[in-house]
Amino acid sequence: MRNSIHIGQRIFIMLMIVLPVIITSATLANDITERKNRLSHLSSGDILYLYLPGEDSLSKTYQIDRNGRILLSELGEISISGLTLEEAKTTLKSALSEVYRDMTRFNLTLKEKRLLITVLGYVKKPGLVDLAKEGGIQSAINQAGGLVPGAQLDKFQLRRKNEVIIFDYKNYLDSGDVNSLPQLFSLDTIFVPSSPLIGNVQADFDAAAVISGGDASEDKSAIRVFGEVRNPGVFSFKENMTVLDMILRAGGATRFGNVEHIRVINNNNTILFNLKSYLDGETNLVQPILYQGATIYIPKESEELKSGGRTVYIMGQVPKPGAYESNPNATLLEILGNAGGSTRFADPSKISIIRSTGSVDRFDLNEYLSNPQGVEALPRINSGDAIYVPELPKDPANKKSLWVHLPKNKSIYVMGEVNSPGRYRYEKSFNFLDVLSAADGPSTNADLHNIRLTHRSKAGIQVSKLDLSLYFRTGDESLLPNIDPEDTIYIPPKSQHWLDEKKEDTVRVIGAVGKPGRYRFANEMTLLDIIAEAGGTTSEAYIEKIIVVSKSCCEESSTTFNLNRFSKTADYSMLPLLSPGDTVYVPNVSESHWKIVMGGLRDVVSILSFIVLLGAL
Repeated sequence: MRNSIHIGQRIFIMLMIVLPVIITSATLANDITERKNRLSHLSSGDILYLYLPGEDSLSKTYQIDRNGRILLSELGEISISGLTLEEAKTTLKSALSEVYRDMTRFNLTLKEKRLLITVLGYVKKPGLVDLAKEGGIQSAINQAGGLVPGAQLDKFQLRRKNEVIIFDYKNYLDSGDVNSLPQLFSLDTIFVPSSPLIGNVQADFDAAAVISGGDASEDKSAIRVFGEVRNPGVFSFKENMTVLDMILRAGGATRFGNVEHIRVINNNNTILFNLKSYLDGETNLVQPILYQGATIYIPKESEELKSGGRTVYIMGQVPKPGAYESNPNATLLEILGNAGGSTRFADPSKISIIRSTGSVDRFDLNEYLSNPQGVEALPRINSGDAIYVPELPKDPANKKSLWVHLPKNKSIYVMGEVNSPGRYRYEKSFNFLDVLSAADGPSTNADLHNIRLTHRSKAGIQVSKLDLSLYFRTGDESLLPNIDPEDTIYIPPKSQHWLDEKKEDTVRVIGAVGKPGRYRFANEMTLLDIIAEAGGTTSEAYIEKIIVVSKSCCEESSTTFNLNRFSKTADYSMLPLLSPGDTVYVPNVSESHWKIVMGGLRDVVSILSFIVLLGAL
């Protein structure tokens, strides 16, 4: 009996070990089977190419939508998802044979396998994204604009039909192990949940503020550190923590902190602690041991700064204004360097030095830097002096006085459709976008497709062209031109961009339209797009006979189009093909045959009426 029990226990243990392996193998086998099935069958997102010789309106690419269908203008929506390529070809051939007679050369090819994935939750642009078949979780999140601060990384959800898979995205970011992420299939949904830290109230989540605010906001035993520290907040209590330990956890004291008069409150008892003396090595000083709920406060050293024996003040357009300790022989450049130099909005030609005696000295730093060996010496700065770096005039009209002092070899010109055209200081570290930003950016009427740059060099004057809208669409930094001093940037208005286009790259639209002219033509545009670009037809347009004149290599041909009939049938096969260099003519209704006949009839009736009137007289 006892032996049979031991045998039963062994069998149970073996089953507990083997069953998970069997289940995992079965699940893996199912995933592999499903993956092979999806690769061999068409699914939503796949791109197909239909080809039927002589039928240009049909022969093009089609993408299977999320409902598993493609839209054919001749037949409407046809469902093909889940079919093999040969099955789909048979289905489409049978359906199209009702419209087209000769289907013997009809062909269907699979151009690309794609994935249609829905990304929801804490991403910047939730919605449907289109991925390549190799696309994964990170690609889907990137196409959705990336994560929003406050997303919970360890509990992402992958929803597939009635199945929900929870996975740890942070583990992938930490390890780089792609195999830790589930594989995507078309029509999957990725849901990014919110972190519990943001609560249940809609508010802007600032992760940096949460971190800098300490790590124990709800703990009554926590240590509070505030005053002149870089990251004041509430920090968790640990045994044997000292005052210096807590100040370092709060990012250290600021340069305005009075570390000689730190107040430590322990069990409602206030202790004054001189951290400076302790760090200087005074042997009789011991750091106070902190207890639960203690408070540390570092006051501001405002009075000490004002009465410092070697203090110099700097203010205005510098990155780090404030009070600085100076050497007895410190120069203006040394003090300016301590404050981070001047900002790009500064006017270094009008620096004011307010002496401790009350007098004011003016100094032109631009003049000194351009000729450091000149007559004007670099001023010495004494303790108690204040340095003021003013801001450039904000009104572009007032910059003319500044332009006079700017040498040509340090200037660049920005003209045309910008918000603040003019002449600007140029540095080697600037790029094209820096200069455009200095001119307050392009105006709303700017034509970003046809920006012109005039380059002056030893080889002579050269002109280059920039399509800035293409850079904004692609982010390709190589499109931005190199610029040098004395170059000129000109941005034309939108209303004139077609004047710069070659006639071979445009389509002319004339006649009864809102804005006749020449318009840039792209291959994906149709006749309707060009007419819309030209402001649409007028109320006097004879839309039953719009004429398209095309010029091939050897001869010219014309095609007529009935816009009225198209608006009733929506048959896109009626649209004539357009090519660069074509001319579209929309006649006036007065030029129609019916108008001419009716006009002549009115003339005949008028003559007969006149004859009858004469007879009566």
